[in-house]
Amino acid sequence: MKYPFNTIKVILFYTTLILFTCVSVSLTAAKKATPEEIQKITEAIPAIIQSAKKYKVLVFSKAFTYYHSSIAVAKEMARQMGEKTGLFEADFTDDPKDLSAENLKNYDTVYLNNSTSIERGLTTEKMRNEFIEYVRNGGGLVAIHAATDGGWPGYTEMVGGNFNGHPWGHQGTYCICNEDPKHPIVNGIFDGKQSFNLNDELYQYKDFDRKKVRVLLSVDMSKFENHRGGRKREDNDYAMAWVKEFGKGRVFVSSPGHNHHIYWNKDILKMWYQGFRFVLGELDAETESIQKPSYALPPKEGEQAPIVRFKTPEESQESFKVQPGYSLELVADNPMVTEPTVCVWDGNGRMYVAEWRTYMQDINGTGTNDPVSQVVRLEDKNGDGVMDHKTVFAKDLLLPRMILPLLDSVLIAESNTNDIFEYFDRDNDGVAEEKKIWFEGGKRGGNVEHQPSGLIWSMDNWLYLTYSDYRLRLRDGKVIKGETKGNRGQWGLTQDNAGKVMYVDAGAGIGPVHPLFPNIYTKWHPKWVMAEGFREVFAIDNIADSQGGFGSMRANNSAKSFTATCGQAIFRGDRLPKDLIGNLFFHEPVGRLTRRAKIKTDSMGRRVLHNAYIEDEFVTSSDANFRPVNSATGPDGTLYIVDMHRGVVQESAWVPKGSFIHSSIKHYGLDQNVQRGRIYRVRHSGFKPGARPNMLNETSSELVSHLSHPNGWWRDEAQKLIIIKGDQTVLPALRQLVKSSANPLARLHALWTIEGLNAIDLDFLKTVYQDNDPTIRAAAIRMTEPFFHQEISSISALQSLVSDPHHDVAIQLLLSASTKVTPETRALAGSVLAENPSNTYLKEI
Repeated sequence: MKYPFNTIKVILFYTTLILFTCVSVSLTAAKKATPEEIQKITEAIPAIIQSAKKYKVLVFSKAFTYYHSSIAVAKEMARQMGEKTGLFEADFTDDPKDLSAENLKNYDTVYLNNSTSIERGLTTEKMRNEFIEYVRNGGGLVAIHAATDGGWPGYTEMVGGNFNGHPWGHQGTYCICNEDPKHPIVNGIFDGKQSFNLNDELYQYKDFDRKKVRVLLSVDMSKFENHRGGRKREDNDYAMAWVKEFGKGRVFVSSPGHNHHIYWNKDILKMWYQGFRFVLGELDAETESIQKPSYALPPKEGEQAPIVRFKTPEESQESFKVQPGYSLELVADNPMVTEPTVCVWDGNGRMYVAEWRTYMQDINGTGTNDPVSQVVRLEDKNGDGVMDHKTVFAKDLLLPRMILPLLDSVLIAESNTNDIFEYFDRDNDGVAEEKKIWFEGGKRGGNVEHQPSGLIWSMDNWLYLTYSDYRLRLRDGKVIKGETKGNRGQWGLTQDNAGKVMYVDAGAGIGPVHPLFPNIYTKWHPKWVMAEGFREVFAIDNIADSQGGFGSMRANNSAKSFTATCGQAIFRGDRLPKDLIGNLFFHEPVGRLTRRAKIKTDSMGRRVLHNAYIEDEFVTSSDANFRPVNSATGPDGTLYIVDMHRGVVQESAWVPKGSFIHSSIKHYGLDQNVQRGRIYRVRHSGFKPGARPNMLNETSSELVSHLSHPNGWWRDEAQKLIIIKGDQTVLPALRQLVKSSANPLARLHALWTIEGLNAIDLDFLKTVYQDNDPTIRAAAIRMTEPFFHQEISSISALQSLVSDPHHDVAIQLLLSASTKVTPETRALAGSVLAENPSNTYLKEI
């Protein structure tokens, strides 16, 4: 007989399905506990308690829908519990016919072992009634885990509830409340603790009425980590174990029982053993209902003090875990600083701090745009390393985002505008009396997290900022705006000793990024290169307040990956161990940690980020209010960390009502923790902070000497001040420094200072092409660009560098050639690629 093609497909499908089902049933029936599991159960079975007689228990283990692999382990547990304690003899069956009235006459109790959807086995009204009547007339019933999954109304009434999902998955660890610690079934389990942690899959129930059972264990809903998605009970009453009377019979129910290890958990076995004794009539125990303890319920809205409270500085120190040899030294605390977000220094080492006094003062962000924030100036008058003098330098500001001290003024940029103002303190009392527009950029809107930040004076004498497609610089007393290709950096900006700018992206867990090449040349294309696992973090706090919910956290509620990275700084100081120089430090305020990343350059010139530690961080804290948001190399040669020190770090747009993070904040009372702030200095046991600078009172010649300073902050500041002064008399000294200094960093800064004074000429650059440091050669190539823009024949000056062996030089040649597309620049680029045929990295330019 011939069949149509579609008919053949249907026959094949159902034949395969039947075969698969038969094989599955055969395999599941054959599963047994492993020798290791058997041994663990043997060691965990509770001690013998003399019983009145040896009872008979029927263990029914048929799963009609989802099959739990722990069924085999549970059967072994029941066998050993009966034999070792002498309490009962267990018979085992998968046949629903054995639940008939005739067969059940032989048993004192039925143990339903993860028997999902039992109604599919007891298919007739007669079978169902016989089973229910068995219990009603005095039989015992133990229902473990999935025995509550399914059934019919009469069955649900007998058991006490019906499975309605498992918000608490089997991989998580959850806090369980022992509601009745003196009850003989749960007395003494988990050392008698009122609450304990358990790793298992936990059910929620419909058709459950606390008034009809005696709840023994429940999910402790005072712990926010238990507030998983998918919960359906408005009363937050999630019972996990209970007893009840059903007619003359007794019932014991346990939600735990999914994971294998539960079957050799000594405390769970102790509870189950007593549960068996109860249903067998060996143990008298209360079955009258009790109210759920208030301590196991979420606090009522508006009636709670914050669970998370502020710690004293001493208590916070105890909460830190810092790498060996390092410590955090408190430099400024509230009220010296309040809601700090940025710290910078002027040429005399006075610290300027942006205070965001209106940021998230409640969960709705009320008053965020009120202009009452400020920039304060902090000083250490007595020289003990702690700020002891404060003045309000500029007030009535709208969330000031950027601060850049110049020579006799300070640039400040606020939120919701691209304008930058210059503030003057004419009488040097620490309070600005005058301000004027320095750069007019116009109004802007957007979330406060997604607006420009940075405004750093970079090595190339341009001022860079995030969230922009331009850069700025001073030339002959005027502000020049230069085009860039844009960037996606967020909060913070830094540069390394070569002047390479690095951004950070807080969104989507990306973390620190840097353009493959400087974004003055090519379209923003981060191409961040990170070692495997770099985005994984190792926090130690246990506050479940990550915006991504429990899926973005570990079982202990700590963050497990980047979610809010910010405030990066390349360490360039001289008063910490040398192996920190050039390392990237940035923060994860949601995870309450500071990451140290080593930057390693591969053979093609790619810079790859590596966590400096194996499954660890530079700084972690269990203090929920530790919120590091910025960092910087200080004038004293150490690293500074700005701790906003508050409960909520997310902006209101990311904490809408009804969201996980909104519930978390209200639960812990984090929104009540505001108006504090701290600034720390990273110290090492073998180093002392350096001397305070006095650059604002020094001559240009004296400033030139600082270009050789081992601390990058001093070199940057000296370069900036020389250029602002515009003093051409120091040019001979600068050229001599480029020519003869043994310090490559001094030569590099001197070269860029000459550029900043607009005194670079092509003949001088040709001599610099021969410098033995590739970073300086690359800088000289950049400075050649204006010349071949004016006269393309000058491109020939770069031909001598085509065969340079260092990848930094090759990369810069290609980038510079890309700024003006001509036959000459194409030829230059082609020569570079021909010299480096195996370097695929260069081909991406």
